[in-house]
Amino acid sequence: WASDFMGLYKAPQACLLIVVVTAIWSRFLAMFVPATLPYARTAEAAKVKMVYAPWNISVYLYMFILAALVFMTFLLLFPYKMNGLLLWFTTPVLMLVVLYSLMKKNIGGYTGDCCGATVLLCELSMHITMAALAYYHITF
Repeated sequence: WASDFMGLYKAPQACLLIVVVTAIWSRFLAMFVPATLPYARTAEAAKVKMVYAPWNISVYLYMFILAALVFMTFLLLFPYKMNGLLLWFTTPVLMLVVLYSLMKKNIGGYTGDCCGATVLLCELSMHITMAALAYYHITF
């Protein structure tokens, strides 16, 4: 087990694992937008003429368990000691906080486009953070 990310480019299985975990974590974070903000449009003004009802607690519990299992699997399978793991997982949380505050301030809620942008920007922030960790061989 290496102490940093040196040689990450030589481990395709690690890169695949990063892509999978990034996709799942970003979608897990994005689910908090419709869970905590109201829909910004009325049913008549919505593109699909429908406003979604909030999920029940069992759906949130299922999503949390899935995210926890993915996180634990990542810890077990990732071939490097990843001391930057906390940074990698908190960067998209910070992105979510920024996007959430922008949605709440500017439109008073969310739209489907806001949810999609949240997923993509959280995912992108994770990829950029991982690239920086790998490039600079950062260990915390």
